[in-house]
Amino acid sequence: MNRTIMDLSGEWRFAMDPNEKGTNQCGGWFSETLPDRVRLPGTTSQNFVGIESKVADKLGVIEKFTYRGVAWYQRDIDIPEAWAGRHIELKLERANNTTVWLDNILVGKSDLLQVDQIFDLTNIASPGKHVLTVRNDNSRIRPTHGYRFDFLNGICGEISLTATSKVYMKQCRIMPNIKAKTLTVYFTLGNQTGCESRGNIFFHVHTLDNSHALKPYRFDYMLDFHRTEKEYEMELYLGDGLKLWDEFAPNLYCLEAELAGKAGGVPVSDFYSTRFGIREFTHEGTQFSVNGKKVILRGDALLHEKYMYRMGLSLYSREDWVKVLKIYKEYGINYLRFHTHCPPNAVFEAADEVGIYMQPELTIGGTNGMNVPGPESPLFDPLLEPTMQRWGKELLDWLHNHPSFVMLTLGNEINGDRSLLERLVEYLRALDPTRMYAQGSNDFIRQQCLSVNDDFWSTMKTDTPWEYKMARGSYAHSDLPLGPVQDSKPRNSLRDHSESIKHSPVPVIAFELGQYETTCNFDEIERFPKMELPGSMLRYQKMMEEQGLLHKEKDFYRDSGKACLLCYREDIEMIMRTPGMGGFQILSLADIHTDGTAIDGILNAFMENKGMVSAEEWRRYCSDRVVLLRIGKFTFDSGEQAGFKMQFANYGPETIDQAKPYFELYHQDNCLERREFDLISLPQGDLTDLASPTVTFQCDEPAQLVLRVGVEDLADQKTYYNDYNIWVYPVPEIQHTMLTTKSAEEAAAALENGESVLFYSGLLDSEKSVEGFFATNFWSYDMFATASENISETRPGKPMIGAMLAPGTMGISYDPNHPVFRYFPGEGHSDYQWFNVIMNGNPVILDHFAEPVEPIVWTIDTPHRCHRLGLLFELKVGKGKVMVCTTDLSQFAGEAAEESLLKGIFEYMASDEFQPQAECGLEEFKSFFAR
Repeated sequence: MNRTIMDLSGEWRFAMDPNEKGTNQCGGWFSETLPDRVRLPGTTSQNFVGIESKVADKLGVIEKFTYRGVAWYQRDIDIPEAWAGRHIELKLERANNTTVWLDNILVGKSDLLQVDQIFDLTNIASPGKHVLTVRNDNSRIRPTHGYRFDFLNGICGEISLTATSKVYMKQCRIMPNIKAKTLTVYFTLGNQTGCESRGNIFFHVHTLDNSHALKPYRFDYMLDFHRTEKEYEMELYLGDGLKLWDEFAPNLYCLEAELAGKAGGVPVSDFYSTRFGIREFTHEGTQFSVNGKKVILRGDALLHEKYMYRMGLSLYSREDWVKVLKIYKEYGINYLRFHTHCPPNAVFEAADEVGIYMQPELTIGGTNGMNVPGPESPLFDPLLEPTMQRWGKELLDWLHNHPSFVMLTLGNEINGDRSLLERLVEYLRALDPTRMYAQGSNDFIRQQCLSVNDDFWSTMKTDTPWEYKMARGSYAHSDLPLGPVQDSKPRNSLRDHSESIKHSPVPVIAFELGQYETTCNFDEIERFPKMELPGSMLRYQKMMEEQGLLHKEKDFYRDSGKACLLCYREDIEMIMRTPGMGGFQILSLADIHTDGTAIDGILNAFMENKGMVSAEEWRRYCSDRVVLLRIGKFTFDSGEQAGFKMQFANYGPETIDQAKPYFELYHQDNCLERREFDLISLPQGDLTDLASPTVTFQCDEPAQLVLRVGVEDLADQKTYYNDYNIWVYPVPEIQHTMLTTKSAEEAAAALENGESVLFYSGLLDSEKSVEGFFATNFWSYDMFATASENISETRPGKPMIGAMLAPGTMGISYDPNHPVFRYFPGEGHSDYQWFNVIMNGNPVILDHFAEPVEPIVWTIDTPHRCHRLGLLFELKVGKGKVMVCTTDLSQFAGEAAEESLLKGIFEYMASDEFQPQAECGLEEFKSFFAR
């Protein structure tokens, strides 16, 4: 007897019940005909019902219609005659706090937020017409990054009725043992006949492509008449030809079970199938291991499910999720963490197929930094632990056979009762030891230390906060000190996180790495679906228009993206250079339009490339095999000799036995030098030193070179390489006759006489300038500016600390063909030859000038604030002309790079091309720049 499924998607009757009257009236709303109409699967937001948002939220893209409270859904169903005497179940995928009635009969309730809700209708769903009513209440869940209350009122996924025999396969959990080459299968039979049932089940196990199949196995079963269900255990031998699952070879098996028997003399039958994979996910010291091979996790921490409907895809389609996960694999991502939630089953099905390691989370944490009160607290909740145990068990059972499901944590940034968290981890591990567990992600963010029973450590810092051993490159200004991608040390590729992880006995994952902000592409506004209101982007667009900056939108978007990318690369390579590092999770590979609007992805809100970097280029440093350069700096004087180290991180599927390291030095398309080194073996799971050559950088004119470090895999005829920009400058000869000064009074006097002046403006007050900062702004200026202004706390045994306000800038933008840059080659955006100039400059806020100033070098401001900022700009003042440089270049005497820029400035100012367009009065100039 085959299973039969009735799809209940389509039009449903509907009513909102904000005052919860539906169950207080005699009979209740389940006995009435609901007045409105919606389509399910769907939410109130997707059906445009609820409270309409009239005012755009400056902090994000929001649903146009929101509703928090009770809502009722109802439809007629017709049970076929063929279903008489069969077991009937109702499945609701992705609903929360539901109550179900069939006609006037209460079927049951469920508070499962993520796991499928199953309701048994067997004894009441007789053939004929019935009314099915579902009451949904989303008012009692806390909104999170992964779940928002306005996104969950409704029934979001599959809604169906399934009819089976009254003796049926209810659940099947498969436990592979690779060493023993066995499968232990735990399966549960349901029996609703009220009679004894006997029969047999034929098990067929094979890979999806039938390249490996087990010998069919017959299992004889017996169910007592008084047993409604019973769990059985059997062991199957895998034999030879075993196909293991991992990111490189995501081999999947299928188990098919055919049941045939009798109950009370009546034939019963069922067919059940499930997919599974065979893998062992563990750790060897501080590195993760899959089937005995070390891997480094390269992840995304916040894959937002709203990407799917923006792309016109279904959240509940395996095929659609395969398309999305292949995008991640294209960018070298092999791991996904789901912030404070578990995604739909379809995501795991796709991850099984594509080969991605998955880390869902339970819902402790709600919003960031949830405190879990202990028993001594008046806020102690005695139901929290048993509820989390029940939800955790349901989740483990529900996802058990997915090989992609390898890790589980309790939530995000949890504080409070450690003992409760420890007990929960031990409880979950005892239920299923085939996964790895941790109490949470970035838990106890003010008192960070490894929890005693965690299998891995997802954290932004290790040890105690006073030591500040960093596990990633960037931090908010509300959480000082800043990270190594943000600090003022000269840029190099020597640093790693070895000191940060050296005391950890388990793998360390850099928590929510990156968060480097860019500006917006306003072309995306019209592409958001009708259910969403891109309020923050509309606000930013209006601000740019008011500032007269819309003509710079595309330039700023491109150049802030390049600055953002430079930071991401430095951050990721620091991880890849660290021996024994467990991995990292970028906050998000794509832009986030919630929680402050964080435009900090290399993909946009539609999972499309933003033009910052191709997938191929990104994989050069974010992949399982990466060639790395360790060099002390990126700018050199001509004739200077540089030593550097070449390394290879091999987290691919196997050792490379015959590898030929090499490096090449390019100027534009011309190869200036190539050097090859002895053949070497590159062990799997290791960071291997390739060579330590020395090269002399020589050029007659300032040049931007490319140093390519690579490895040729001779056996597989593959080449791996990574390119690094190097700038080389001959020592410049600088001649000038114009005045150079830091004094506004002195500059004004010369300008009044019609002279040309190079004026170093220096740091003005906060209404006139901002701090020079090379890395792009962290996450979202609005969100963390508020945090910085409000934070003030006392730490145990330490004095009170405050927080700084972030500069909020996102790199520079300029025309590289401008004559000022004749001796200072570049590509029009931030790169390391600019580091000293940017970090020592204080961009001027030009909003106050009577005429709009178009800087030669723009500093790109956060769209949350949208200042017109100039790092280098020119003005006509009185009878004279002034070049305002916000960096005092005189402090770099003897530095060929900065002096080359200065030479270009002087030559430009001495030429006829120096014709400033914006005018400024003498008094206005003196008043503004007075210090």
